[in-house]
Amino acid sequence: MVLKQLAFQNSIASVLPLILAISFKVKETNKRVSLYQAVEKLNFRYYGCGVSNRADTGNGHLFWLAHHIFNHDSNPDWILSDILNFVNTRCNTETFIKHLTLDKDESGDYYHWGSLKYFLANYEVYLAENHNGIDDFTRYLLKQDRNNKNANFEKEHILAREENSVIGLDENGVPDVNKRRLANFVLLTPSLNKSVQKDVIYLKLKSYNESASKFSVHRSLGELTNLYGIDLLTQEAVGYTKENIVKFFDAREQSLIEFALKRWGISDKEKTLKFEINSLVENTEKIYKIESAEVIEKAIEHE
Repeated sequence: MVLKQLAFQNSIASVLPLILAISFKVKETNKRVSLYQAVEKLNFRYYGCGVSNRADTGNGHLFWLAHHIFNHDSNPDWILSDILNFVNTRCNTETFIKHLTLDKDESGDYYHWGSLKYFLANYEVYLAENHNGIDDFTRYLLKQDRNNKNANFEKEHILAREENSVIGLDENGVPDVNKRRLANFVLLTPSLNKSVQKDVIYLKLKSYNESASKFSVHRSLGELTNLYGIDLLTQEAVGYTKENIVKFFDAREQSLIEFALKRWGISDKEKTLKFEINSLVENTEKIYKIESAEVIEKAIEHE
C-alpha cells in the first residue's frame, strides 16, 4: 500500500534510490514497510509541499544514504533514525505547517499546488476511517475516462473565483487570500461541480448534499456543511458575510492541518498537536504562520 502511495505522489525521483536500497537490503518485511512509510512522509513533507526550493535540494544526503545502505550499513533502526533526523532538520512541524498555509500578503494559490489532489484524496481516506469506513485514495486520482467523465475527480474552488459578492480581489487586483488558501479546495466530479460552479457557498453546500452522486465525495461534503454550520446555512444571504466565510475556512484549514500532522507526522507530539487558526485577528503581519508557530511552541513547552 505504501509503495502505491509513493507512486501517486507528485514526484519520487529524489527518494527512488533510497527506496531501491531499502528494497534490496532490508529483509524483514515489517522493518522494510516501516522504512517505506518514513520515506513517504519525508518525500511529501519535503518535496511534495515545496519545502525544498529545487527538486534536487537535499538529494546529496539521500543519495549518500542509499549508497551507504547498499555498501555499508543496512541496519533498519539506523536507517529510520537517519530518515527521521532528515525530516526534523529540514521540514519540522513549524515548517510543515507554514507550507500548508498562506499569509495575507502572499501571492500563492493552492490550486496550482502539484500535491493538492494527493493531499485531498488522502483526506477522504482519513474521514472514512474516522467513520469506521474504508475508502481507496486512488479513485480520486484517476485520469478522465472518455466514456464516463464522472468517474474522475477534479480540484475545485468552494468559494468560486468569479463569486465576488462578499470576497473579491485584494487591493492589488489579486483574488483575495481566502480564495487561494488550502481550505478553499475540494475534489468534485465534473457534473456536480458544473451544476454549482459559480454559486454562493450556502447554495453550493445545499447542492452538494442534495445532488451528490455515487461518485461524489460524501464525507468531505458533509463535513463542509458541519464546519459552515447548519444554523448559518438556514440564514442563507443574511448570514453570508466575509467574517462568517473566513471563520468557515479557518475551521476547515484547522481540520486539514490536524489531519496532515496525523497522516505525515513522525512523532506522537506531532500527531496529537492541537492549535487554533484565527485569521480575523488584526495587526498581525503574517497571521497564519506566526499563529501556527507560536501555538506549536506553546504546545511543546507544556507537554
